[in-house]
Amino acid sequence: MKKIIIPATIVMLLLIIAMLIPSEQTLVVKWEPVKVETKDATPLIDVYLENSGSMDGYMNDGAQLKDAIYSYVSALEVHAAAPARLHFINSQIIPYEGAAKEFIRNMNPTTFKKAGGNRANSDIAQMLEAILESTSPNSVALFISDCILDVPEGNVEDFFVNRQIDIKNAFAKYRRKRKDLSVEILRLESRFNGMYYYNMGGEELRDVMRPYYIFVIGNKNVLASINKHAPLSSIKHGVLNYAAFTTHSVTDFTVTNEFGVAKNNLVECRQGSRGKCRMNIKANLSPTLQDDAYVMNPDNYRTRNATVSISSVERNVDPQSAYTHVLIVEMDGKMNPAGEQIRLVQQPDPAWLDAANDDTGKEIHKNLKKTTGIKYIIGGIAEAYKEDNTLTEFTFNISKK
Repeated sequence: MKKIIIPATIVMLLLIIAMLIPSEQTLVVKWEPVKVETKDATPLIDVYLENSGSMDGYMNDGAQLKDAIYSYVSALEVHAAAPARLHFINSQIIPYEGAAKEFIRNMNPTTFKKAGGNRANSDIAQMLEAILESTSPNSVALFISDCILDVPEGNVEDFFVNRQIDIKNAFAKYRRKRKDLSVEILRLESRFNGMYYYNMGGEELRDVMRPYYIFVIGNKNVLASINKHAPLSSIKHGVLNYAAFTTHSVTDFTVTNEFGVAKNNLVECRQGSRGKCRMNIKANLSPTLQDDAYVMNPDNYRTRNATVSISSVERNVDPQSAYTHVLIVEMDGKMNPAGEQIRLVQQPDPAWLDAANDDTGKEIHKNLKKTTGIKYIIGGIAEAYKEDNTLTEFTFNISKK
């Protein structure tokens, strides 16, 4: 048989090619299971509707605010311990004796005026502190307001900053009493017919759309429970924007390979054609109180190792699962063994806030979609939760097979 002699240059070329082609790597991921017992809450619902003069324009027939409040309170009452307790609020809290249907039906400038209190000047910080003082561990407070800060004569910037500090102090104070106190902020829109007030007077607005807000305040686990049973989608006419501020949560999660397979808290993750190993983290993110727009944005996660990244986050479509979302995680197949922690971080300020804010309180026709000072109100709440940088985390170890 004739021998085939391969030239040395070809042998060297084949060796170089073999060295350049990456060998398939297998990473092994190990984690400790986290099981958190969750219970459906049956809270008491307290509704606080600001009845200051600036709110009169929302109280006409056909105003979306009425429909929104009634639809949301009705959805909450189904899962509450008792019918909602209703109040007006301005310089004081004024209880209303009656059912939600009657409360909404009778909303108009005349009933607002008859309810009493100081309707001329409203102090948002004072109202929020009064509501916080009235909450209990198993109650949920709804505060409905246009959230306009009255711009005074003098140094406007100092005024806004001082209100922000007041609001921060109010939430920080009650957080020390109840460590899981949390707040959800809903920005909505309604038809407005009435007077818009400036510092030295006002002008009448006819048939315009104006923003208003619902603050939902309570224990984060109670809020997570009512969000499950009375989601924001139950609010008639919808929600324009949403933000939530809460404390750190230990959340349920499990890890699988990209095909959904795991065994004994171990996952083997094989390197693909792009040199990446992929795996899934299934997690219950409801205690974080963040909406899908936030938790499904990979930019809101941090990893310990630069070779680990969040490719995408998806809604868990299995209705029987306790896990709300699935994180698609990619790891460099050649990475060294390491401990890893993926963190969902708290937003400093919602992305929509600057566009919703007005600093002047003037030229209302140019600022119909804006709220004077809302940036400082929400900024004060954000500062009270500034130390709660991590909403939740997923910890595991990575080794090589």
